[in-house]
Amino acid sequence: MRILIFNWRDLRHSWAGGGEIYVFEQASRWVKMGHEVILFCGQDPYQNLPSFEIINGIKIYRKGGRFLEVR
Repeated sequence: MRILIFNWRDLRHSWAGGGEIYVFEQASRWVKMGHEVILFCGQDPYQNLPSFEIINGIKIYRKGGRFLEVR
């Protein structure tokens, strides 16, 4: 199954908290079960994180920012 998650931040974001930890843990479990997981979230304005990254098998796309100015 392909699973798409929309969340404001990801685990590496400066303001990440409990919600991001929960999303990351759940997504990691789905990957271990053999699912393809994609997380779409905003870019961190305080860090120069890559716009695409794979962490624990989770494909993370970072676009825009706090007000989602997608470019």
